[in-house]
Amino acid sequence: MGLSAGRRLLARFSTLGLLISIFGPWPSNLGLGSGQSDRPREDALRARVQEVYRCLQEGNWAKAETYLTEDSRETFRHQDKQQVEGFEIKSIKLEKQDRAEVVVEVPASGPFTRPFHVPQTTSWRLVGGIWYLELPPPNPNPTSQLFNTPKNPVSPPPVVHELKFETQWFGLGYIHPGKTEVARFPFTNVSKHPASIGEVIKGCDCLRVKEQHKEYKPGASGVLEIEFDPSSLSLQGRQALSLSVVVKSSPGGGLTRLTLSGVVPAPDEQQ
Repeated sequence: MGLSAGRRLLARFSTLGLLISIFGPWPSNLGLGSGQSDRPREDALRARVQEVYRCLQEGNWAKAETYLTEDSRETFRHQDKQQVEGFEIKSIKLEKQDRAEVVVEVPASGPFTRPFHVPQTTSWRLVGGIWYLELPPPNPNPTSQLFNTPKNPVSPPPVVHELKFETQWFGLGYIHPGKTEVARFPFTNVSKHPASIGEVIKGCDCLRVKEQHKEYKPGASGVLEIEFDPSSLSLQGRQALSLSVVVKSSPGGGLTRLTLSGVVPAPDEQQ
């Protein structure tokens, strides 16, 4: 190889090295997949989701509103708002060129309980190169989630509260380690059809629901018994506890929040 040919070859390798240093290594699947073009849109969307949920953590509603589409802002202003304790993006699905669906999990629990996570499906729209959160029209169902957007919105069925509880709070008093306490919540079927306790959502493994009758006739009464075992909690010193469960009636779907409260005494009080 002549001297001039060697210099030309060296110059080609130098140019290639400069391109790699600027743009990174050559992609191994160049031209073979369409996912590469979606990555910048997904990254931009992920950043916007994180930003708006940080606003919800801080309770900065005015700033959170700037992440919503124009049509959604009026809906947002009239919603009951509550700060979220945290969030985790579970999935991002780019449905169309300007549409996407994002599932975010947020914790839902009371103090001193192990959190359970609630998935929220949110809809996003790309406007002028920027992602905006799009809320559904106002839902007459007051128990609906703030950002729970159904994929095919339909009119929700009416919620019926068949079971009426005499009280929604039960005091456990002083709770001593190793002793299981039982909270009792009497209720009556106030509807005109048979009903039952469809589901009890607990926020703590320390709570156990005792077996219930499957069905109550109109006017019939029952007692929901919930056992509290403090041995599964790591508590130090005197602690005031407030534990909650949500009871869903069937078939109407009415929700009732019940609260158990008590005090774990300090070691020198446990006599």
